[in-house]
Amino acid sequence: MEKLSLSIQQKVQSGVWKPIQVSKGGPQSSHILFVDDVMLFCEASTKQVKIVMDTFEDFCSASGLRINTLKSKAMCSRMVQGERKREIQDISTIKFVADLGHYLGFPLVKGRVSRNIYNNIVDKVSKRLVTWKGNILNKAGRACLVKSVTTAIPVYTMQLHYLPSHVCNRLDRMVRSFLWGGDGLSRTWNHVNWNIVTTPKRFGGLGIREGRLTNLALLVS
Repeated sequence: MEKLSLSIQQKVQSGVWKPIQVSKGGPQSSHILFVDDVMLFCEASTKQVKIVMDTFEDFCSASGLRINTLKSKAMCSRMVQGERKREIQDISTIKFVADLGHYLGFPLVKGRVSRNIYNNIVDKVSKRLVTWKGNILNKAGRACLVKSVTTAIPVYTMQLHYLPSHVCNRLDRMVRSFLWGGDGLSRTWNHVNWNIVTTPKRFGGLGIREGRLTNLALLVS
């Protein structure tokens, strides 16, 4: 994969491969590698796609590896016309899709970020809380589960995206419900103020992390 990366970089430096630029004055992107997965970025033209496919053909011939076109996806700007998409697909044999889905648990977002993108995080926390049957656990057991598992589920997504406040608030409501004997979905009577619950133990609280502050901490770091 390092050899592939060097080959792409040489083509970019020589001006043959035209990378994309997300923002004016921002860095140019030609490729991202992770283990055996590759994300490629280039100008949406048949000439550029031909260069990309020739690069892969040379790499496959040298390494003995092959591209799994069935698991590969392509996406381009909405400004690209359908006729050009078809021409590009004929060259690359990789199908165009409207949504790239998730990768390593992260949503690969196209366009404006909406609330629905993060529904999977809320669903994961909800399913986990329901299976625990919080009504048969004491408060110490529920607090331990919340701190070690529930509040950790969104952390991986927070490393890449800044979650909207409404998502953090929903997660906090579910944690409060489960903590005081609920199932994470129904409303319960809170025995202690939420500010005390989220206060560190050394200051007299329960030390449960608040979603909004956790998200902010990861953003700053």
